[in-house]
Amino acid sequence: MRLVRWDPFREMEHMTQHMNRVIDDAFDNAASGQMMAVPLADVFEEDDKLIIHMHIAGLTEDEIDIHVENGVLTVRGERTTNDEEKEKRSYMLRESSTQVMRRMALPKNVDSEKIEAHLNDGILRLELPKKPEAKPKKISVKAKRPTAKK
Repeated sequence: MRLVRWDPFREMEHMTQHMNRVIDDAFDNAASGQMMAVPLADVFEEDDKLIIHMHIAGLTEDEIDIHVENGVLTVRGERTTNDEEKEKRSYMLRESSTQVMRRMALPKNVDSEKIEAHLNDGILRLELPKKPEAKPKKISVKAKRPTAKK
């Protein structure tokens, strides 16, 4: 077996280079106007369904795509804005794009055929009903009484 000398400063240098690449990529995407955001989500359970509130302010129902595939719920939205300013002898066009996407694995007891989505004041409310067989069932116990011998 060969011993290798560990140099903590070299590890820190590699970590610094990696962080610089991550930050540079983030600023490059921001400069090009193409940011992908992960919307915040609150998930809670009611008796017969799961409820997801997803914060996607600024998007309309036409800009949101929701689908389920292989037990994974995907919510994706994209908004593109164009700001045009016309001045006396110049013309300027600013365009930016905002993209949001969130994926969530669904429990097996969710009926994906009956999912409903409602958008109100920047909050997307997803109602995911549970399958009927997933609901708890009370089973009664029946005792067999001994028969009297004659």
